[in-house]
Order: sequence, then structure tokens, then C-alpha cells
Amino acid sequence: MGLVFLFSASQGNIETTIKQSFFVLFGLILMFAVSQPDPDFYKNNSLLFFLIVFNWSKIILNYVTNDVPIPRMYFPYIPKNN
Repeated sequence: MGLVFLFSASQGNIETTIKQSFFVLFGLILMFAVSQPDPDFYKNNSLLFFLIVFNWSKIILNYVTNDVPIPRMYFPYIPKNN
């Protein structure tokens, strides 16, 4: 339903809707893959997951303190508004 709303809000821009549908499909596949391991897997590796997220957070904080907009960090091809 969200894609229908997006299609309407983008005034019928099918390219935007198709791009977002790939993100939806990727998210669904990722949720399914993450839900498959035994919960003990996550319990046993929680320290590793914590360290990964902590380091990732430090990287983001570094970009924020250096005034790099977060979207540009992931999508550097976004044109700058000068």
C-alpha cells in the first residue's frame, strides 16, 4: 500500500516507485534471513554485534561532527545545493 501512496505522491513517477520497490523487496528478504538463525546465535554473538554497531555509530558521529550530511554519506552522488 505504501508503494501505491508513493506512486500517487510522486505524481505517477514510475521510476521512483520501482526504485523504492527494490528497497522493499530487499528489506523483506533481509528480515526473512535475519529471522532464520536460532535465537542462541544472536545471544552468543551479541558482543560482536554490539562492537559492530558501536563502531558504525562512531563513523556516523564523525561525519556529523565534520558537517557531512548523513544522506550524502550513503549517496555521495546527490548534488549539492549551492
